[in-house]
Amino acid sequence: MSFDLIRKRLTSGSSSTDPKKTKPSELESEFSTEKMPADALVDKILSALQDERVVFRIANAMAKIINPQLQQSIKDLQNKVSTLEKDLIMRDQTITELSYKCDELEQYGRREGIRISGILEEDGEDTDQLVIEVGRAIDIEITKDDINRSHRVGAPGNYDPNTKPRPIIVRFRGYYIKRAFVKNGKKLAKIRPPKVNRASSQATPSQVNPEAEQTIDPRLISTLPQTLLRHPIYINDDMTKQRASIAFRARLLLKEKRISQTWCSDGIIFVKTRNGDTKLIRNQTEFGTLLESLKIKMRFTKTTAGVNTDDGAATDDSFFDVSAMDDS
Repeated sequence: MSFDLIRKRLTSGSSSTDPKKTKPSELESEFSTEKMPADALVDKILSALQDERVVFRIANAMAKIINPQLQQSIKDLQNKVSTLEKDLIMRDQTITELSYKCDELEQYGRREGIRISGILEEDGEDTDQLVIEVGRAIDIEITKDDINRSHRVGAPGNYDPNTKPRPIIVRFRGYYIKRAFVKNGKKLAKIRPPKVNRASSQATPSQVNPEAEQTIDPRLISTLPQTLLRHPIYINDDMTKQRASIAFRARLLLKEKRISQTWCSDGIIFVKTRNGDTKLIRNQTEFGTLLESLKIKMRFTKTTAGVNTDDGAATDDSFFDVSAMDDS
């Protein structure tokens, strides 16, 4: 039986190519290593494989064996991937919920704390005494016994009076003292920094914003320490980084006139929409829901440093600047 005959039967699909119907003695004799050297046998096989029909038939025969196994393996892998995706979604939800609960606990631990921004920073200062002076300026008399702890936030600077000073974080020994500071602290926000005479570095009451003189006792203005007259002073709730970020973004919405009002109380951000609805926001999910309801899309770009807002509050750990704000 010649090699050409074998190739002819393979390509023609003749039943005679079935190994069961082909006599082993004929194949053995045709491809016997005694009659044909190994190199010659390899050459004949390679020559036969040059025929596309032979290759196609061999490929089909192999596909019938491999495809079912391959398809089953792919199906098994797809099932595993689907299961892992569901598990991952559930774990992400759990992580988010735990993150919000941790944030709530952290915020509760800050319920007796405030941040005071704008007080001139000096070497060797006593922040407790500065807080007492701020309290006196807004008609709140306290002593050092009412202060649990106070200190500046952030790395020490060069105490340059022309640069924005680091804020002071204060924890009182009572919640109601904290609330009084936040409420009465709005009076200080009406005092604008005077134009200081650089020769004397002194400020006079006449250099204080006239609007402040109408709402604050003139005697109080005249007795304010110079540390309280160099920069605008703001008193805010001590908020977690996550909530500070939300409050910052809410103020951006207000600046862009997308909402009518926003304020914070005990770590909760309140937003009043232009149609009069008031929303309570405590986490990123609730803020995202607000944006969706307002049909607003906000895109942020990371910066290398914190962004100080007009009311002295800084953004959170992410420190975002708005690069664009579009209606979706």
